[in-house]
Amino acid sequence: MSGFLEKYSIISTHQYGFVTVRGTINLLAEFLDILHSSFDNNMFVCALFIDVAKAFDSVNHNILLDKLYRVGFRGPFHALLKSFLINRTQIVSVGNVRSSLTFLTSGVRQGSILSPLFFNIYVNDISTSITTSKLFQYADDTLIFPRHLVYERAIEMLQIDVTKIMDWFFANKLRVNASKTKLVCIHSPLKNVSLTSQLFLHKSNCSCSNCTPVEYVSSVKYLGLHFDSDLSWNSHMSYICQRLRTVSCLLYNIKSFLPLSIRKSIMHALAYSTLRFGISVFFNCPLFWHSRIDRTLKGTLKSVAYNTHISSSASLFASLKLPCFHSLFLQTVIWRHFWESEFKVSASPSRELRSVLRFQSPRVRT
Repeated sequence: MSGFLEKYSIISTHQYGFVTVRGTINLLAEFLDILHSSFDNNMFVCALFIDVAKAFDSVNHNILLDKLYRVGFRGPFHALLKSFLINRTQIVSVGNVRSSLTFLTSGVRQGSILSPLFFNIYVNDISTSITTSKLFQYADDTLIFPRHLVYERAIEMLQIDVTKIMDWFFANKLRVNASKTKLVCIHSPLKNVSLTSQLFLHKSNCSCSNCTPVEYVSSVKYLGLHFDSDLSWNSHMSYICQRLRTVSCLLYNIKSFLPLSIRKSIMHALAYSTLRFGISVFFNCPLFWHSRIDRTLKGTLKSVAYNTHISSSASLFASLKLPCFHSLFLQTVIWRHFWESEFKVSASPSRELRSVLRFQSPRVRT
């Protein structure tokens, strides 16, 4: 199924979840590029982060089978998929007590390799309901946002698309969790704006006059990163510093019980993993955060270097062979792009060889 979907480019380019060569970092980097472009053009970005309640458990089997047929899975294979989905049962057992048998009429099996593909196909046509806003999807995490020079006009554009996307959710039997859906107006901090325009999560045929407006927030966590309305990254950097201080406290308390190799492993697993994720996105944060993170890392590395010959704090990073904030950024960027062919120079062999991509290798003298 994956090969068929990739060969005919069936999955929308707006979907980054469970798709080859796409992922969270690709989505976040592209989203940030759009935000920077909007800042350069003095535009408002009204971003709506939609939370879908129990998305994987709410997939309607009949609608899914119809969409599978429309994208090209037909004949005996469609019948096989139908038998995989229809008439599934579940039972709950606690000790010697068992519940009655229940038939499942919706949802895809958790842990199945087919479930991500089924869900991507199920939500694949959501982009057809969007007209003026941009759309990003990572599985069930949906982000839509328009851009405009005038804040009120951006909200109007967003309301039009929100109404259409709510119609789509209703038609596909998915429910939006309004209390967890957040709205962020991202704009330059030099522009003063009063966030008085309201946004409502209602369908086109909604006759209710007392719909609750979506909550405005100044910061939102999206795919592991905290986005501030002014793109200052203060919320995310505060979160990272808090996590690093927690690791520092842990290592300080256990430093005398563990060897150096284990302490370094803990540093990689708990500290650098948190700092590395998304570093290519938030590295342009204010410089005072760079120095604050390096100070926190140095304090933590003193516990890592406990009872060793390393005494000078200035040589901690080099002696332990652990990176500072800037070095970690360089490592992450190089490791990510090293295997990408667009950054390499093609090489033409002097004789006929197997048809594979070949690139020039730099000469190294030892």
